Amino acid sequence: MSTAPLSSILIVGGGSAGWMAAAYLSRMLRRQRVAVTLVESPDIGTIGVGESTIPSMVRFVRSLGLDEAEFMRRCSGSYKLAIRFSDWLETGTDYWHPFGPVGPRVAGNDLFHYWFARREAGTRPPPYPEHSLQYWLAAGMKGPRSLNGGSTISEQGGYAFHVDAGALAAYLREIAISEGVTHIQGQVGKVDLGPDGSVAAVDIGGGRTLSADLYIDCTGFRGVLIEGALGDQWIDWNNQMLNDRAVVMPVTRGDVVPSYTHSTAIPEEAGCADRAVFAGGYGPMHSSAHLDETRAAEILVERVGPRRSRLADPGCCACASVDEASSG
Repeated sequence: MSTAPLSSILIVGGGSAGWMAAAYLSRMLRRQRVAVTLVESPDIGTIGVGESTIPSMVRFVRSLGLDEAEFMRRCSGSYKLAIRFSDWLETGTDYWHPFGPVGPRVAGNDLFHYWFARREAGTRPPPYPEHSLQYWLAAGMKGPRSLNGGSTISEQGGYAFHVDAGALAAYLREIAISEGVTHIQGQVGKVDLGPDGSVAAVDIGGGRTLSADLYIDCTGFRGVLIEGALGDQWIDWNNQMLNDRAVVMPVTRGDVVPSYTHSTAIPEEAGCADRAVFAGGYGPMHSSAHLDETRAAEILVERVGPRRSRLADPGCCACASVDEASSG
């Protein structure tokens, strides 16, 4: 392996993952003058309609020096302060997972230790998430900041976003290209390996070959470099993460957009759970070992409801729409 300073990076694959890598690396390595190139197939679109992020996304946005309000506008974003799990323990119950600290520290210790001790002693303290400011804001359909200023939550970054995956990729592509990233459209075919077994070059068709000091695989499930060329095996976590499939579709957002992701268990469907992401995405997650794709798609239609149509005025086209699911 060469010990020479890094001078070039090739990112294979676009979408939100590829363009996040391109935007971040080009900004962070600007002074080192590292050449960053991204190659993506024009025939492969962005997967997903709504992305539910975690607080590290706030740190990512800030590390790029982006204006958060502009980021939200460009990515059709909304705030996310928590995740609400309905019917997971038993029907009719909710569990909230708020972001950020829960309650104040007591004598230098997390509040949880005192809350747990009270519960073990036989008292009935309020549910632990209710000690979180993020919980109360999310339950009240509020955001992490006021219209005119910030808050303790916004200062600490204890929140996240719901964003449109396609809009996010397009926005980050703009930023990356403005930072000098070279964008190439092509389908990676043959991958050449060096004597040490590492990637040496990639063939993108039309007699074009690309090489770099560092390669980053952002091709998702296809794993063109890491699995296809290098033969790394997929690490199967199905014994711990049973839900390994999702059927999703875009939905129309309502006038009031909740500041949390809502996940509802569907126990009668082999542990299936639907997830409403309030950036225009909805769909059931399920275990492929217990539910097939056909039934998952049927559940999606059942929970979203039938398509509603109305007759058009003379001279106009007919219009159809899909509403949000009643549970989300």
